[in-house]
Amino acid sequence: MALTAEGAGKGGVQVKLQWEKIVTWPNLITSIRIAGAVALIWILPFSPLFYGVYLICGLSDGLDGMVARLTKQTSDFGRLLDSVADLILYSVTFLKILPAMVSLLSRWIWVWLAAAVILRLMVYILIAVKFRKFAATHTWLDKLSSILVFLVPFTIIPGYGDWGCGLALLAATAASLEELLMFGASSAYDPGRRSLFQTKCGYPKCSSSAADGQQGTEA
Repeated sequence: MALTAEGAGKGGVQVKLQWEKIVTWPNLITSIRIAGAVALIWILPFSPLFYGVYLICGLSDGLDGMVARLTKQTSDFGRLLDSVADLILYSVTFLKILPAMVSLLSRWIWVWLAAAVILRLMVYILIAVKFRKFAATHTWLDKLSSILVFLVPFTIIPGYGDWGCGLALLAATAASLEELLMFGASSAYDPGRRSLFQTKCGYPKCSSSAADGQQGTEA
């Protein structure tokens, strides 16, 4: 079948619109975090340069969400990219500081860490099975746990690693338990819900997203 000029024109417009949704200021800021995380692979841990790059990555984590809300450029892709950036940053950081953590942290921290990871996986599995989508969560407790996890590398060398990790794990455990209750009781996936006690979505167009989630569960 021959491709008409009109069809080609419409296709070009659609591609341009999709590209504009992806290449946004919030997503570019998130990409800085990914680039910084990759750079950390070759930087000596606990060095001034390491902390400098790590701090820039952390600042981008707070800035991208703020810019997205101010410019009304929130999107499912942006939320997913943000979670991927966090995963890369914290995975690289964990591997870089792991030798120091092994020698300085108490055993109970590692047991708690394993339990927290299992709880987090349960949240993702619940969302995937119930709403038929892979989606990251962004509740207030998630934000708190992210901040506390980010501060952990600054607590290891001074000798406060158990306290730093303990507080981060407490927040992460609470966040996962809240999300298990929140999404377990929900009939539709609401990407903007920030708390178990919040019934309104915090993102634009969330009602359509929730409706899509409802249709997905009924399909």
